[in-house]
Amino acid sequence: MRTTAFVLLSALMLATILNVDCVKHHEQIDCSKYKMLPSEERFCYEIYAPICGSDGKTYDNDCYFCYEVEKTNNKLKFVHFGKC
Repeated sequence: MRTTAFVLLSALMLATILNVDCVKHHEQIDCSKYKMLPSEERFCYEIYAPICGSDGKTYDNDCYFCYEVEKTNNKLKFVHFGKC
């Protein structure tokens, strides 16, 4: 039981460090590559690389995130990589 708790705590600490690191380096998502195609022709790939948006939702990857950014007229913002 203690080993499991330690592993979970370590994972949470690592996730926190990575999220803070993203903010420190001002990482952002470049959505410009998705604006080249009309939205009717856009197909998002199915690779899971979660992104947390300013709406508190987790998007499966940058393609889905950028699609929502466009739908909200750029009101949706990048918070960090990983689940919200």
